[in-house]
This record gives sequence, C-alpha cells and structure tokens, in this order.
Amino acid sequence: MTALDLLRQLQAADSAGELEHARLIQVRAILNDRGEFEAARTEHVERAEARRKLEAQQRDLELEVETHRQQLVDIEKKLYGGTVRDSKELQNLTRESTQVKNMIGTREDRLLQVLDDAEQAAAAHVQAEKHLRAVVGERRKTEASLLAEHKEIERSIEAHRQEREQLRAQLEPSVVKHYDVLRKRLGGVAVVGVTQRTCQGCRVSINAHVEQRLRQGAEIVHCQSCGRVLFLDD
Repeated sequence: MTALDLLRQLQAADSAGELEHARLIQVRAILNDRGEFEAARTEHVERAEARRKLEAQQRDLELEVETHRQQLVDIEKKLYGGTVRDSKELQNLTRESTQVKNMIGTREDRLLQVLDDAEQAAAAHVQAEKHLRAVVGERRKTEASLLAEHKEIERSIEAHRQEREQLRAQLEPSVVKHYDVLRKRLGGVAVVGVTQRTCQGCRVSINAHVEQRLRQGAEIVHCQSCGRVLFLDD
C-alpha cells in the first residue's frame, strides 16, 4: 500500500471521527435539554394551582350562600311567625331580611362566575396534564433512541481512533507531521481528489504536469494553489 493510499484512508478516518464527535455533542446537548419537559411541567403546576384556588373559592361561596340562606330562614321565621309585636323590631327584621337577600344575590352572582371559571380551569388543567404525559412519553422514547445512538457513536469513535493510530504508524513521521500541519491550516481536510483536472479542496484547476505526476503515482503530489495532497478521482 502506497503512502498516498494510507493518507487517503487516514483522511477518511479523521473526517469520519470529526463528524462523529460533532454528532456526539449534539446528542449530549439534546439529552441535557429539558426545556420542553420543564415548560410542560410548569404549565401543569400552574393550571393545577389555578384550578385549586377557583374550586376553593367555589366551596367558600357555596358555604356563604348556604349560611346566608339559613340566616334568612331564621329571620323570616321571626318576621312572619307572629311572635314579634314591636314595630321597631319588625322594621329591623325587614331591613335585615333585605340585606341578607342582597348578600345572597351578590354571592350567587359571584358563584356563577366562579363556577364558569372553575370549569374552564379544570379543562385547562386536564389538557395540561395530557400534554405533560405526552411530552414525558416522547421524551422517554427520544432518550432511549439517543442513548443507544450515543453508545454506538462512542464505539465507532474508538474504532476510528484505533484505525488512525495504525495508519499513522505505517507512515513516515515527516509525512504524518506534514499531514497534521495541512489539516490544521486547511480546516481539517489535507487530502482531496482531483475531478476533471480540478482540486476538490480549493476548486482551482491543476496543470497537465501535475496531472501527469498524479497518474504516474510515484510520489505524493500537492495542489499548486492550496497545498493539499491530491489523488485522481476520475
């Protein structure tokens, strides 16, 4: 196997490893991102609290209405029972009856509004709970898939690491050093193909002499423009 063959394989392994590392970072970011779940959970808690408060208001108003109704019954027993003879006391009871009736009417109006609000709050709470369950279910599926992918990527990264070590060991140290310099300077791509007399790294045409040297395959040939190692890809 020629040095160029080894360099091509090394470049392929390095590029694959970089893509895998990038994907690994993405997978870890997704696994660590709990934003959607936290938002759904927060909404569920808020909806539950809103429902609880309205239902508590409903119970308080119902108790108040019931208390005032019983109070009205007691007043009207005195008022119409024939036991009260004093005119001033009758006036007071009549006034008190009117006041209690007004309070009952006010509380009942408020109770109707709270009943409507509580019904809407209950529906919103149920919807938020359904959404939270859906988010949790989808999150579990996503995590299971990503954890499996994470494990596979780590396995592949290790395989490419071992492959790179083996390839680098077969090359002359000076060639490896030059390859590393090119990769660092040229965005990680040191070895590229030539298609239709065009370097696929910088898209500059090569001359006939360079093409002839590539066809002979006796030496490592560099692009005259970008300096990358070239191989014929036609």
